[in-house]
Amino acid sequence: MAEHIPLMLDIDSRLVYGRSFVTHAYTAKYPPSMDSKGVKFKDAAPGLIAGWSTFGNRRSGNQPGTKVEFKLLRFDTNEHAANAAKAMAEDSNAVYPAKMPLTVNGYPMSSAFLSQYDSVKTWTPHDNFVAETYISNNMATPPDPAPLLDLTKRMLDKQFELLKGYKPTPADKLSEVPADIDGLLGKTIPSDKPTVTTGVYTSHAALHRQTQPDSIKRAFEDADVDLVAERGSILFRTANSAAAKRLLAAYLAQGVDRYEAMDSPPGLPDTRCSRTKDESAADSKYRCFLSHDRYVALVPSEQPQDLYQKTAAQYKLLAGG
Repeated sequence: MAEHIPLMLDIDSRLVYGRSFVTHAYTAKYPPSMDSKGVKFKDAAPGLIAGWSTFGNRRSGNQPGTKVEFKLLRFDTNEHAANAAKAMAEDSNAVYPAKMPLTVNGYPMSSAFLSQYDSVKTWTPHDNFVAETYISNNMATPPDPAPLLDLTKRMLDKQFELLKGYKPTPADKLSEVPADIDGLLGKTIPSDKPTVTTGVYTSHAALHRQTQPDSIKRAFEDADVDLVAERGSILFRTANSAAAKRLLAAYLAQGVDRYEAMDSPPGLPDTRCSRTKDESAADSKYRCFLSHDRYVALVPSEQPQDLYQKTAAQYKLLAGG
């Protein structure tokens, strides 16, 4: 599904920052959270099959400016999708009362509201899908919903245009979809527990989970990245060894403002490790990048010894075939 969801920077080229920790898949087992405590999504909005969330930010971290949160949810029927849009809107407004209803031009079925924080939030059914948006700009003085509504419309226009080329796997066939492609997931280190981010992604889908998707998009294109696997580590498959080294260099250059270099594990060639400069950041405190053949691996951890052990294990997985 993520392959058919636009990057937020493709809607507005100023939205160059992402947040990996809020960008992931949804399933019937792992649905979105409702705002009301004690309300289960499956009870309020039955019929969910799958979904994806993504994010766009004009500035890094929590700095002020335009922020966009977007979800696309797929349901088993059009009726369930329409009911879910209403249920999610009602639940949100029950917890965070809206200032007033709004109208999204061209989308009369959309439940749209101006929030108490002058953000625009919408839930729009489209066939058996629901698109949810939350757009804010805390630098606007005075607050003005018009540009936020315009951005909402552009997002919906682009998303529903992309859905015309989407052929979703039937719900009763999802269990037959291979969890791995070309054995790539098997080359990553195991995670401590299953997560909604585990899987193999196309390059476009993987860009949703990048902190700076604009610069990494160019690096992906230069290195001809075709697949990315994510489990306990993240593995990028490039065109060849030279391309892998260029991709590694691009990631290191991107992280200089947020990470400082530290010693790498001994005996591991083409490995670069670093620690975060801001321990309050959502990213892992420590990480190592390594390249081997056509692959680049990112190994995150919260403490150095664990990082070194996992990086050594990752290298063995790649060097062993």
